[in-house]
Amino acid sequence: MVASGFLAGSLRAAGFEPRVVATTQDPVATHGLIARGIGVGWIPGLLADDHPGFAIRPVDGEIPTRDVYALVPPGQDPDLEVDNVKTLQ
Repeated sequence: MVASGFLAGSLRAAGFEPRVVATTQDPVATHGLIARGIGVGWIPGLLADDHPGFAIRPVDGEIPTRDVYALVPPGQDPDLEVDNVKTLQ
């Protein structure tokens, strides 16, 4: 399996060629694999303090971004949700 994406690119830039045997998008599975020493992953900086015992390293270079959307029920003031989403930045 050829590794691609942000994490694989970051590992290659650090001089390490990842040997990928499985991937997951499940954060609980990722946490379990890393905790057992058989996986690597990346987490947003806001969650870095939530993983005691893990080796957390900053990423050099350009940091990827993601879009965050808030779905607002009918009748709810969307401006309140915009303020909530802005606190995540």
